[in-house]
Amino acid sequence: MVRELDKKGFDEALQVKDRPVVVNFSADWCPYCRLLAPVIEDLAAEYAGKIDVYHVDTDEQEELAARYDIMTIPTVFVFLNGEVKNSAVNPRNKEALLDLVF
Repeated sequence: MVRELDKKGFDEALQVKDRPVVVNFSADWCPYCRLLAPVIEDLAAEYAGKIDVYHVDTDEQEELAARYDIMTIPTVFVFLNGEVKNSAVNPRNKEALLDLVF
């Protein structure tokens, strides 16, 4: 399950120690974001318990988008132990996401 994330819970969500945290920065109006959303959902379902998957709406969470210099959406970040491990702008498919995470 992909969970919504806001600035209030963002830092806490990244503090998971035993698995990667995937954060999808996107917006409802973005056509590429809408194409990526089901891929992100599939990733979350398939790897439940192995990775945590979150969504950040860049329109509603402008401060978080600015913190990570999000200029193009969708942008996916992978965090490990609270640190950025990897990121990609508009990963095209599930394989590209898996390459980011693992």
